[in-house]
Amino acid sequence: MPTATVLRGSAARARRFWEYEKDRLYVGIGKTSEWEGQTYSGPHPINDDRPPIPHTTETNIIEAIGYKRVLSQNVYLCKRDEDIDIEEGNAIFHGGKKYRIIPYDDAVDKVARWLYLFVWLDPGDFNGYEGEYRQAGLFSRLEKMEDIPEDKHDLIPEEVKDVGILEVLSNRVPEHIGGEVSRAVSFMIEF
Repeated sequence: MPTATVLRGSAARARRFWEYEKDRLYVGIGKTSEWEGQTYSGPHPINDDRPPIPHTTETNIIEAIGYKRVLSQNVYLCKRDEDIDIEEGNAIFHGGKKYRIIPYDDAVDKVARWLYLFVWLDPGDFNGYEGEYRQAGLFSRLEKMEDIPEDKHDLIPEEVKDVGILEVLSNRVPEHIGGEVSRAVSFMIEF
């Protein structure tokens, strides 16, 4: 059986993706209605407890609520490290796995081929929307409408000229936003 080796090029791709897309990365949320009745050819029925697996052909979220810009301080290049102590402060626990945060300049040498990013959905975001969402997606190259201020980071669909490229899509059980509670939405992307 042949063996495979992780090449340093994957770490370079992770670093390059962040370098080129950092000013136009957004997390979008949507799908306010229940999953009931969705078509799917998998082994289980689709409902709010068992959302469907996303289709690879999707280009946007369903029933978009809004898009929030990913700030540079909320993005980390990482590598898997099951031995790291989460309490050290340079670690991330995501999806049941541990990752070590690697400085940008060391990303290629240390083969940091994962990109971890998150946004905080805060009360008042998306014109004060309060309710459930069932989809979250990461978009690169999103473009705002020309009349939207540069420092406005939460956008409703009418404020978006082009959603850009949907890089990652996650179908979820219902999650509530709004009111007085902030919620983090995060992604770990392997290159």
